[in-house]
Amino acid sequence: MGKIIKRLTIIFLMISTLTMLLSGCGKNNYEKIKVMEYKDTVLNLDEVSLWQAILEAEFEEAAGSSNVWLEDGAKEQAKTELEFRLKQVLVLTQKSKEENITLSNEELETVKEDAKTFFDQLEESEIETLGLTLSTVEIVYEKNALFSKLLDLKTKDMEVDEEKIYSTLEENSEYIYFLNTPIEEIITKARVKHLLIKTFTGEQPTETTNYSAEDKKAAKIEAEQLFERVKDGEDFVKLITEYSEDEASLANEGEYTFTYKEMTHEFSDAAFDMEIGEIRLVESIFGYHIMRLEEIIKPTPEEITEFEKVIKDYDEYLRNNLLQVQKQEFYTPIYAEWEKEAEKDIKVVQKQWNKIEMGKGIGN
Repeated sequence: MGKIIKRLTIIFLMISTLTMLLSGCGKNNYEKIKVMEYKDTVLNLDEVSLWQAILEAEFEEAAGSSNVWLEDGAKEQAKTELEFRLKQVLVLTQKSKEENITLSNEELETVKEDAKTFFDQLEESEIETLGLTLSTVEIVYEKNALFSKLLDLKTKDMEVDEEKIYSTLEENSEYIYFLNTPIEEIITKARVKHLLIKTFTGEQPTETTNYSAEDKKAAKIEAEQLFERVKDGEDFVKLITEYSEDEASLANEGEYTFTYKEMTHEFSDAAFDMEIGEIRLVESIFGYHIMRLEEIIKPTPEEITEFEKVIKDYDEYLRNNLLQVQKQEFYTPIYAEWEKEAEKDIKVVQKQWNKIEMGKGIGN
């Protein structure tokens, strides 16, 4: 389920946010098997399987491995969290009904389109594993839309703290960079060929993979020797092919084309300070780079105009996220009352609940 895990986490991020404000049967029968209920709201096994996959994705993402389920207590912890979230889905769904929140025809059409787009991306094996139908996906997408409208309804009279939003944005160094740097400078690109002598083992430099002082010294000596050979006129591309340890760029003769923010600052600082054809030896967290600047690529007027829109959208995205945080803070005590009220009335079908095993897949 590797492919679906990432897609589920991204597509249902909003649902996960709203449901975390305070913190063996035939697959085709999933729609008919009740797992939980609250008043006249029911969660069947097909929907539960989708929420389970979302949560499993989060656990594996946080651990950086699907082997998280081998750790002591991981499955139990995840199942406790799953029960907590499913009960929140029940409460929010029921409250949406009681508040008479509905979707317009246009909103319902969007829900169906988005659900179908997601469902059509699934492989048959993924659909079988989760016991999904298109109608199940539509139900979850519809709930997402209803939860959002419920949040908006309960926070419509909230006073927005604009000063807090502004001060938070001021602390975002990336935002400040994009806000205060000329757009032409932001999207100007450097084309560089480089030869890397690594100072770490494995795929990424960390405290445990970095070379010892002795090995790093040896790497530096090798890089300095190669640097002298390049300066003496040896074929740079040939040396890259023979000695570079940056596998990602080898197929392109050691070449990268990038904007300033796309590389480590040591690499970018050098690239955007060099003259065309200049060669430098630069150290970064990855090791020693022998760099040659091939070209500086200025953006076209059309690219500048397009990026102005990107900056505007980025600004709106950040401001909206900060507004959502304030809404959630306002909404939390309201939801807490709903949860307290519902606690004694939520029913769990233990026979079905006991069959659910985290990290294994429902019904396996």
